[in-house]
Amino acid sequence: MSNLTIIGAGAAGMSAAISASMANPDMRIPARGQRSRESGERGAFLHITVFDQHVRVGKKLARTGNGRCNIMNVGDISGAYRGDAAFAQHVIRSADTGAFLRSIGLVLAEENGGRIYPASKRAGGVIDALRFQLEGRGVEVRLEVVESVVRNDDSFVINNSHKADKVIIATGGKAGILPCDATGYSFLSGFGHAITRLAPALTHVNVQPMCITGLKGVRLDCEASLLRKDMVIYKEEGEIIFGDSSISGIPVMNLSRLVEDEDTLAIDMFPRHTAEELTSVMQSAFEYVPDIEKVLCGLIHPRIAKIVHPPSLKNWRIPIMPNKHDFTRAQVTAGGVSCAEFSPDTMESRRVRGLYAAGEVLDVDGICGGFNLMFAFASGILAGRNAGRHE
Repeated sequence: MSNLTIIGAGAAGMSAAISASMANPDMRIPARGQRSRESGERGAFLHITVFDQHVRVGKKLARTGNGRCNIMNVGDISGAYRGDAAFAQHVIRSADTGAFLRSIGLVLAEENGGRIYPASKRAGGVIDALRFQLEGRGVEVRLEVVESVVRNDDSFVINNSHKADKVIIATGGKAGILPCDATGYSFLSGFGHAITRLAPALTHVNVQPMCITGLKGVRLDCEASLLRKDMVIYKEEGEIIFGDSSISGIPVMNLSRLVEDEDTLAIDMFPRHTAEELTSVMQSAFEYVPDIEKVLCGLIHPRIAKIVHPPSLKNWRIPIMPNKHDFTRAQVTAGGVSCAEFSPDTMESRRVRGLYAAGEVLDVDGICGGFNLMFAFASGILAGRNAGRHE
C-alpha cells in the first residue's frame, strides 16, 4: 500500500487529496481502516491522510470573498502574480482548475474582471463540495497539529509515528486572523529549502492619523499610487476606504505588499480630469460662492473637503506607516519557500524525492480577484496528481 500524507486542509491541501485519488482510475482508494492485504496485490491501494490543526477543514476558505468565495479568475494573468510570477503562471496554465471544480460538483459564475464565484455565492458550499469528496473517496482526515516531519530512509515520519511514502506541504502562510500554521516554512527549511522574506500582502496600509482625521468610513473613487522618493512604484484606480489610521480598498491592498519605510500614498481624486479642468470649474463656482470649502463640497465628500486644499484634488500625499509584521488583517503572505527548488510541472521538490509543496507556503502571491485561491487550487491539483501516481 502506498501512503500519501498532506499537511494542511485548505484549498491547496483538499484539492491535492482529491486530485491524488483521481490520478489513476484503476487504483483503488480504501475506505478508512481497510487493509492493503484485502486487495491481494501489494501496492494496489493508495491511502491518503490529511492533517489539519483547525477544528474543521477549510477554515480560512470560509472567509474568502466576504463569504462568497472568489474562487478563481479567467482574466489575464500576466500581471496578476508577485514573487515567482513565471512559476505561478506555469502552474495555472498546467492545471485546468475550472474543470476540476466542476468535476467535484460546483457550478461556476463569472462576474466583472473575470472573477469566478460558485453559483451559490457561498464559500460554505465550496467547502462542502471538497469535504464530501474527501469523505466519498476514503481520505482520512486527522484534525491534529503536526509538530514534525522527518525523512527516514525512503519514507517520511510525521509526529514520530505516522509513516508516509510521499508528503505534500500545504500549510498556507502567516496571513489572517485565524491561528496561522506557519510550520510549513520550518518543515521545508529543515529539508534544505530557502525561505524568502515574509510580509503581509493584500492588506490595509497604516498612515499618519492626522492626515485623515474624521474620515473613518468614507469611500473614495480615485487613483492610488505608491511613491518612493517621488517615483511611482505602483498605481491603480478603484475605491479606497478610510479608517481611523489606515486606508484599505482594492487599489491599496494590491500595493500593500510593496510598501517600504518612508513611502508615500498619493491620491488623485479625479484621474480622468486635468488640473486645469478642475481649476476652471472651481473658479467658475468661486465667483458666486467665495468659500473654498463650500466649493470643494460640490466636488468631493464634505468630510474630505474639510481637510484638503485644491492642489490635493490631483495629488493628495499621505505618509505611510509600514506595518511589515501585522499579518492579522492580511489576506495573503508575500514571500515563502523558493519556487526555484520545486518543479512547476509536478510541484515536487528538486532536493528531496517524494516531497511536494502547494499553495501559499510557496513564494507566490497574487492581486485581488481570485488569483490567490486559483494558485492554491492549481498547485494542489498538480501536486496531488503527481504524488498520487502509483510507481
